[in-house]
Amino acid sequence: MIDRGVSTARPLRQAGVTVVVDAGGTMVSISRMDDSPVASIHVSRAKAYLAAVQGRPTAALAANARERPEIFSAFRPAAAATSPAGCSR
Repeated sequence: MIDRGVSTARPLRQAGVTVVVDAGGTMVSISRMDDSPVASIHVSRAKAYLAAVQGRPTAALAANARERPEIFSAFRPAAAATSPAGCSR
């Protein structure tokens, strides 16, 4: 999954973070591409967590986040708590 995220971003010349979580939203793996903003780590983790626990793709969540940012930001502490030490690539 990480390789697919990176291989999708490269042709678009987009540097970002790819996060893999399990069905409960616990982070399994994370990869940050060179030149991606450090803040993208938190955003990507939150998006992956919400997609897992709500059972919806991140594209649907992005629309909800634009319309109601207070709901999206409320999940940030929960997503940060799911980061086990040493889980990187």
